[in-house]
Amino acid sequence: MAKLNGVTAVSERIQYNGAEYVKSDEAAVVGDIIRFDDSSSCVTTGGFYEVTRIDSFDDPQVTDDDGDEFDLCGNDFTVFKRVEAAVAPTPPESPAPTLTDQYVIHDGKVYVKEARKATKGDTVIVTKVERDSLRSFSLGDIGTVTGRRGWVDADIHVKFTSGNEKFIGPSASNSEYNVLVPTDTVTIDGVEYTLEKRKAAKGDRVLVVTHFTYGKSGQIADVEMVYGDGDVKTPLNERMLPSRYIVLAPKVAAAAQPKYREVKRKANVGERIRIVSYNCGNHAFPDKYVNVGDEFTVESVDRDGDVWYVKERKIESLFYYSCGEYVVLEPVAPDAKKAETKSAEPEPRLKVGEYAKVIRNNVGNAMAPNDIVEITYDDGGKHFPYKAKRVSDGKTSNWIAIHELVRATDAEVAEAKRKAAKAQFSVGDTVKLVSGGGKWPLLGFEDGKLYEIVNVSPRGRNANEIEIKKTEGRGSGYATPDKIIKLTPAEAEQARKEQAEAAAKAAEEAKWAKIGRKVNEFKAGDIVTVNSNDRYNGVTGRVEDIGDDLLGIREFNGKYRGPWKKDCVLLAPVESLFSRQEA
Repeated sequence: MAKLNGVTAVSERIQYNGAEYVKSDEAAVVGDIIRFDDSSSCVTTGGFYEVTRIDSFDDPQVTDDDGDEFDLCGNDFTVFKRVEAAVAPTPPESPAPTLTDQYVIHDGKVYVKEARKATKGDTVIVTKVERDSLRSFSLGDIGTVTGRRGWVDADIHVKFTSGNEKFIGPSASNSEYNVLVPTDTVTIDGVEYTLEKRKAAKGDRVLVVTHFTYGKSGQIADVEMVYGDGDVKTPLNERMLPSRYIVLAPKVAAAAQPKYREVKRKANVGERIRIVSYNCGNHAFPDKYVNVGDEFTVESVDRDGDVWYVKERKIESLFYYSCGEYVVLEPVAPDAKKAETKSAEPEPRLKVGEYAKVIRNNVGNAMAPNDIVEITYDDGGKHFPYKAKRVSDGKTSNWIAIHELVRATDAEVAEAKRKAAKAQFSVGDTVKLVSGGGKWPLLGFEDGKLYEIVNVSPRGRNANEIEIKKTEGRGSGYATPDKIIKLTPAEAEQARKEQAEAAAKAAEEAKWAKIGRKVNEFKAGDIVTVNSNDRYNGVTGRVEDIGDDLLGIREFNGKYRGPWKKDCVLLAPVESLFSRQEA
């Protein structure tokens, strides 16, 4: 049953499996425990259940008493959250990194300072002011050079952005300046970045170029999320307009990144995909879970090409192939153009234990095109050196030519192994669950128990798993092939027999444990009867003597008997008896 047993309530706290949970007004998340305060035919009122999933509408899901998923939307329940062990206080966050003072940001652009004489048209910044009484400008003021004092070559006439105009220079108010030169690169902590005026992507580093409420010009931050209009979320603020930042593209990293081409086709497990749209409209809150441009590694995909689970997310992330919501990213060699005009170098020779894909069908090798095979033998020859074993069924080949094979990708091998693992199972098979019991999607299932296969090719998010059902009661679950073992009819019958014997033994032990004894632990004064095939069969009386193998029983007619202890059945323990005098 899905209802949690062994939960101890202490005021507004509960204890379960050695952990303590406290009542909370916060929204439930996966792993929390809820107390069901409503009424339902499938969920026990006042019972405790673990939250197994949060759906796309932020409603918690639990497994009901029948082993099925139960949506708590519209029901009353109380949330209990686990009390975590005390941890050392988190040190205060360091301030956001900023550009060094060699750079200046002005009018949304980045400049670098140069200590030289300015000419007409240059942009300059005031770097020194000593005689306050004569100045009409301040340290850090920026302006454009409009001319020069004729008799003092070092003094220049500047029109400042404030509207003021003034001569500055060594003889004018004892001031100094630097020329501001536009730059398209900056160096931060030894890394050179190119400044790119574009909409940022998730993971990009950006430079703030205008002051606003939650950000200062010159601050640097990493993009955590991108909204549809190009606004970004960073540790500095919840939302920043594209006009307020410039993207910092690391030169070294950009050159080292692998190149991909986008291909519109169904993805395979292990391949990378890029999200390009929300055409199906199934994402109620796209900004919360995924953004256009995000890239993921596929972990589960159904026969229609719809991706259900990805490596980077532990939540259900459904992306539809039919609606064109993703493209597959296929790696492209850096020398792709050169390779088109120049014959490529031959691939390294396949080795024993490596995997290949058959591209031509030779009558002698008994393998079909697109079969994934494992190289089992190489005689070192140049023409037909290989023997191989097909991954899908283990069938071995005759000699295979070098030109009939290409090296298989990791994704192709993983997909072939997944299909081979599932191919050994059929609907109606009896299997034993060896791992994963008690956890989603096998809540209500126990390791070591027997179950029946009802579907080897489920659709949707469970496409990589096998659907199994309980042989007694209701409820089904989903297990990957490595979590179940197929049993022959004889093995299944033997396993059922062993489990029945184990259940009977457990029941017998539980019966004796209720009176505080071990199995067949008799005491003087117990009332017993004998169930045997010898002369003592049917004898009933009170225990007087207890031996290693025999019991001494005094019948109610006064006769003394000595039957085998194993044949005796306890009718009433001495603790439950009382005499008329005692009454």
